[in-house]
Amino acid sequence: GKRVAYGTQAGPIGVFDIATGKAVAPAADPPDAVRWLRFTADGKTLHGWAADWYAWDVATGRQARLTDDGWNYGTPLSPDGRLTARAVWFTGRRPGNPDDGTRFQVRDAKTGEVVHTHPAARLRAGWYEFTPDGTGVVGPVDGTLKVWDFATGAERVALAGHAKAPQFRAFSADGAALATASRDAGAEPFPLRVWDLKTGKE
Repeated sequence: GKRVAYGTQAGPIGVFDIATGKAVAPAADPPDAVRWLRFTADGKTLHGWAADWYAWDVATGRQARLTDDGWNYGTPLSPDGRLTARAVWFTGRRPGNPDDGTRFQVRDAKTGEVVHTHPAARLRAGWYEFTPDGTGVVGPVDGTLKVWDFATGAERVALAGHAKAPQFRAFSADGAALATASRDAGAEPFPLRVWDLKTGKE
């Protein structure tokens, strides 16, 4: 809560002390505009997406490339920067077979090795986000948000209330709550909602 980071369309990012407004580290120089900036829980590392996922050391500005997928837009990164998640769509579905061959995969961010895989029909969502504890993923299935344990594929909890999939989400600092919002206020009597991630209650 003492520092703020921002990115620019040209690429470079800066980290500043909120109280003084002064830069606290050299600006990094990623290859593209940075999105989805976030600090790790200890405040020592900054993660951000610039056509691939990167990490920056807050104290030195040193830059490290975490993924090498090439424009992996929308692929989430785990809080510790070690894993990514995605749904993979394969062709060649066999008639009458409930398993259409598609997969939900959790992969090692650095090597691309598949760490966990499940039939995508069980974990199919409009987008995915890792839970703050790094053991689950959240994704919208129509208006309901579901939380899955990605190691087992088991559903932990369902967060029902939105009329359709919300476009925005943010976790509380302690990881206990999730705030979601929809830009289509006309279709939502309550476009902003806050959820208890453990119980699923609004």
